[in-house]
Amino acid sequence: MTDEKIEIREKSESFDIAWVHEELAQVQIRVLSGHKAGVNICTFFNNDNSVLTASDDHSVVIWDLNRGSVSSQLKVHQDIVSGATVSGDNARILSCGWDKKVIHSDVETGSVLCNFDATHIVTCCSFSSDGKLALAATDYDNNVHIYDLTSGTEIHVLKAIHEKTITSCRFTSNGERIMTTSMDWKAKMYDLKSEKATITLKEYHTNVISDCCFTEEERRLATSSWDRTIKIWDVSTGAFRTGGPVTLAKAHQGSVSSCAISADGQHLVSGGYDCAVVVWDVENAIQRLLLRGHTDWVEDVAISTNKRWIASASKDGTVRLWDISQIDKIPFVQEKQEEAGLKVANCTRCGKPFSKATMEDRDESLCVFCRLEQEPVDPSAFLDEVSDVDEDEGLEEDTDEQLQ
Repeated sequence: MTDEKIEIREKSESFDIAWVHEELAQVQIRVLSGHKAGVNICTFFNNDNSVLTASDDHSVVIWDLNRGSVSSQLKVHQDIVSGATVSGDNARILSCGWDKKVIHSDVETGSVLCNFDATHIVTCCSFSSDGKLALAATDYDNNVHIYDLTSGTEIHVLKAIHEKTITSCRFTSNGERIMTTSMDWKAKMYDLKSEKATITLKEYHTNVISDCCFTEEERRLATSSWDRTIKIWDVSTGAFRTGGPVTLAKAHQGSVSSCAISADGQHLVSGGYDCAVVVWDVENAIQRLLLRGHTDWVEDVAISTNKRWIASASKDGTVRLWDISQIDKIPFVQEKQEEAGLKVANCTRCGKPFSKATMEDRDESLCVFCRLEQEPVDPSAFLDEVSDVDEDEGLEEDTDEQLQ
């Protein structure tokens, strides 16, 4: 950790939040503009009332959606900001960048709480769910660093866990494991207690794996790739070991750069280098809606906790907020559901809408998630089982990559 004071917090009149849709548009759109270069990160926080963005212009910006203005601009980096996220209590920001720094800041005051110097460019970062630990990946050496934010010290380094650049890194909800994706076409899950990789997903994607995300209870993992697909892995039961993952495809015309899944796992959103944002029906593995408006690559996507809003960050320097609350009333969406032989029903247990086959013989009144809850599976039991597997198609155990 360095003691260098690099905190700068300011408000700027150059930022703007504007509605840009036509009056009767079925998808209403707000555009957040003012970044002077491409935007790499967007994420909702503060009960979906705020959005955090990070940019090639070296800044991290907090947008107040209720007031329609910028709360603050944090200029804590001296180069491209490649990653940024908000702690679960909405009080702190973790950011990283090409200046080889990982910076922990206070949302309210903008002050830097602590910062860490890396030896190489930092490509991505994340908080643990309790906000006590930070995770960051460095380029060239392909290391993953784990920091204790209370003491301001680095506590672990996972060395060379991938053969090429790490594109994303995330803690699981219990903080006992981390998930990484890489340009080496692999995704890996590391168990921090056993100090080894318990799952390596390979061979299913045929190009760079750009991002990953979990459903809230970690029943499913999604990975996005430059091979123009998103794959859904059932990590609660390990069903992918025999049947492979579910593939979402034939929507993007270019590399998929990012993915985000709703907490209940019903909606998945992806962004791509074709400048498009796609909304997917996860349970039925079909495209629901394709959104266009960006004029350059979409670098990141996010979905609000209430599933009303989608955010997309682009190299065109803007962030778009798409209101999809009326998605089921859009004729295109209805046509896609009819083509797939689906209809929308409401779950009798949780009350949430879900798609089901119109010709389904059984009287299915529960969504897939409530059906799964009837026979809950402990994901850790599956992970323990995987650690005993020597090798399987698309699944390998790493025993020689240890925490240092």
